[in-house]
Amino acid sequence: MSKRVAAVVGTAVALVAAVPATATAGAGAASAGPPVGATSLSWSAVLVDGSGVAQTGRPLTAGWAVIGDRAPRFGSVRNTGTAALTGQTYTASVNGLLASPVRVDACVGAAWNTTANTCAGTVTTLVTSAAGTGSPATALAVGGQLGIRISLTGALSGTTNATVGVSVANGAHVRAATTTNS
Repeated sequence: MSKRVAAVVGTAVALVAAVPATATAGAGAASAGPPVGATSLSWSAVLVDGSGVAQTGRPLTAGWAVIGDRAPRFGSVRNTGTAALTGQTYTASVNGLLASPVRVDACVGAAWNTTANTCAGTVTTLVTSAAGTGSPATALAVGGQLGIRISLTGALSGTTNATVGVSVANGAHVRAATTTNS
């Protein structure tokens, strides 16, 4: 055996000897630290209205009270958990006199220019009131926000009230464990 291979093997043996027995227990066990318990991570999102007020525990509402008012309403969805999100489910419904259907779009990779109603990033439709629910893959980092726009889509519009919700299922963000380099 050459000196180089002997040094590598010697280093590997020294590293294995330094690992606590609890970390090496079990076939194929690998650890970069203590095991992560199921209660260590939380998946949570909250909608925020255009004034910056979090709608914790309730949906976001947007209203158009004046006939002919078709200006979009803006807000955001914020990751309030301790793990990144990728599988949120959005809901949208409308009611009112001559209620117009609505579409909820996200500006991915940039912020909405609310004055010009433009997005320098990618516009992704999250949900329409006609569909009721939608689950597009929109990543949201811990503490991150995703700007949303709620727009009327119907030809007629009277008094319209839109309700937008977001929910997060823990299972949508957890994948099966994989073993590498065993």
